[in-house]
Formats: sequence, structure tokens, C-alpha cells
Amino acid sequence: MDGTAKGSTTLILFEKINFRFGLYYQDDYRVIKGEQAYQLGFTLGWAYPVIFLRQDALIHLNLDMGQRKAGDLLKENYIQLTFGVTINDNEWFLKRKYN
Repeated sequence: MDGTAKGSTTLILFEKINFRFGLYYQDDYRVIKGEQAYQLGFTLGWAYPVIFLRQDALIHLNLDMGQRKAGDLLKENYIQLTFGVTINDNEWFLKRKYN
């Protein structure tokens, strides 16, 4: 026995959620007094599927934390929180029946 109740609301909720995370590093397009600026950070997010107007939809919540830096001349820390909704149109694939 694994200690979790089968059919538990919390368990069902976590089975449906898609988690995402990542790290990134990129050179910025700016060069300040000969110093190449760069950006580094990490992302964390999740998506939860829902049914909206008989269409499949996803609710997204993403967090991006990072730093832009160019030597001692530029240092910027940032946090970005993003909320989004994706609605998929599934009617393209429905087979129509006509009398």
C-alpha cells in the first residue's frame, strides 16, 4: 500500500497538472563600454487542463527569475509572473453527420 487514497481529490488534481522548469543563459544584444551583457535565470511553471465551452483549454502559470549583467556597469534582477489561457479548437476533427 502506498499511503495515498485512491480517488482522492488532491491526487487527481496533481495527476492532471503539467509541471515545467528550466534554466537559461544567453548573451544580450547590448555591449556597454566593451562589456558584453548577458542574461541568466530559471523558469518554473504549470498548466492545468480544463473544459471551457466544450473545448479543451489549459490554464498556465509561469514564474521567471533571472539577472541581466554587464560587468560592474549593469546589474538587474527581475521576477516575472505570467498567467495565460490556451483554448484549443477541436471542431476541425469532428466528423459531421448530415441527414
